[in-house]
Amino acid sequence: MPAWRWELNAVTRNLGISETTILRQGQPCKLCGGFSVPFDSLDFFKFCSPTDPFAFGFSGIPVEYRRCRDCGFIFTDFFDDWSSEEFATYVYNSDYPRVDSEYADIRPGNVATLMAERLAAWRDIDILDYGSGSGAFAERMGERGFFNITNYDPFASPVRPEGKFSLITCFEVIEHTVSPHACLQDMASFLAPGGCIVFSQPLQPDNIEAIRGAWWYIGPRNGHASVFTADALSCLADGCGLVLHRGDWLHGFAAPDASETSRRILALFGAPYGWLRLDAPTEAFVGTPQRGRQLDSWHEVERGGGFNYRWTRTRHIEWDSIVPEVRPLQLRISVPFVNQIEPDFADRCRIEIDRQPLTPRPHGDHELIFETTLAGAAKNRVVLRTPEPVSPHKLHGAQDDRLLGLALPVYPWEPAAANS
Repeated sequence: MPAWRWELNAVTRNLGISETTILRQGQPCKLCGGFSVPFDSLDFFKFCSPTDPFAFGFSGIPVEYRRCRDCGFIFTDFFDDWSSEEFATYVYNSDYPRVDSEYADIRPGNVATLMAERLAAWRDIDILDYGSGSGAFAERMGERGFFNITNYDPFASPVRPEGKFSLITCFEVIEHTVSPHACLQDMASFLAPGGCIVFSQPLQPDNIEAIRGAWWYIGPRNGHASVFTADALSCLADGCGLVLHRGDWLHGFAAPDASETSRRILALFGAPYGWLRLDAPTEAFVGTPQRGRQLDSWHEVERGGGFNYRWTRTRHIEWDSIVPEVRPLQLRISVPFVNQIEPDFADRCRIEIDRQPLTPRPHGDHELIFETTLAGAAKNRVVLRTPEPVSPHKLHGAQDDRLLGLALPVYPWEPAAANS
């Protein structure tokens, strides 16, 4: 059975729907273009409470969330077409303090206490508080000697600031955006050269597939349209030319050439983290100067089971210039596959980064996961080494005499392919 069917079997057992329905309902992930499937349906009135998320009853309005099979990003398109006026009317209205009682004063005060302690050596740094809400964070920081803070919030302080800032803070904001890329790009547009971003974001728990929408932080009434994993945040950062510095609740973003001050600040919150998915190249990608030597490593694009994919045809498949140039870097590499020529073929694959061999860890039936920490300078060359490809003719007497190894999906995933 192809690996993607094992994954869909697990999904359909949880949701009680057919594989065909899953494929037809699949959508490309907003962040990585991967295959995202229906995850959970929540009443609009569910809000972020760990004890009583339906304290205000039920609206009868379903909000559908989906989760990316690759980066783990959870998102809904329920709010995608909403105007600012609709958000102000139905989410950020006079009832909002009831669904987020810490929004106006408690959380800004707690965060200011923490930030002032960690940033004590940089009281004169110019800060933009992006998504500042009531402005309480800047007030509390001012009480601690931080006077160079500008507020910006599309609802509470909608006048866009002028100039650039060495540090941007962003607390409990990016989960509210329907387009994380657009939000981060806008935020980064205010960064001074070498500057950094410090932001808050709870990460999905390890048992998210079991508890699903019951996790307290998934709250449509709070306007939470985007819920992240570390891999999803890394993908978001990479799409904006930045690197994720992963922490526990507070994290950072910065360009690879961040200033010494930014690096020192970010080290107080987290360490550089990268997520890398190794895909099969698209038609347009194969043969470009950067990847030209890969042309003989792949067969042509095929379509089947709702996926576009390519079979590998050699034991040595290479990707260039795709690892963030920040050291040390905690790196997680994902190799999703939709089929393999033999049942244990994938398990015998290895990854090399500048000749450093990595062995996959057990993870499931549809992808290989490799983890490492890169410490020194690197050429950023990633090589997938597989067992010797073999032909279906040799294995089963089939008419297909091509040498085949792993079938890797071509991204972004195309919903129309689900009908193939």
